[in-house]
Amino acid sequence: MEIENYISSLFLSHKIILTGWVSHGVLPVYLNAADVYIMGSYVEGLSTSLFEAVAYGKPAVCTNFSSAQELITNNENVYVIKNHNIDNFVNAVLKSRTIPKEKLEIHVKKMQEYSTKYLIESILNKW
Repeated sequence: MEIENYISSLFLSHKIILTGWVSHGVLPVYLNAADVYIMGSYVEGLSTSLFEAVAYGKPAVCTNFSSAQELITNNENVYVIKNHNIDNFVNAVLKSRTIPKEKLEIHVKKMQEYSTKYLIESILNKW
């Protein structure tokens, strides 16, 4: 409730949608509509949502939750903010909005290598 009140107090309710959990069938709609993926967690497990956002070609800004820095390597489209500094986080969000689409698509192709289709083919080739 506090975050909704904050968004409303800044008159941003028409620009920010807090969806909460969405089904896998609806997830692509939200990811395709997003300009940037943001995760401000202090603690997180393995963040599949971060990988999904990158796989959809979205720039991402996240805090250095659990092992974010180790999970995201060699990806210039993801900004991992290590010290929970609000100014650094905001600047990273603004910077992420300027990443050219072509650069984002490079990582989409890399992520496709880990898709189920290729995983199954890889396993079958080994056996």
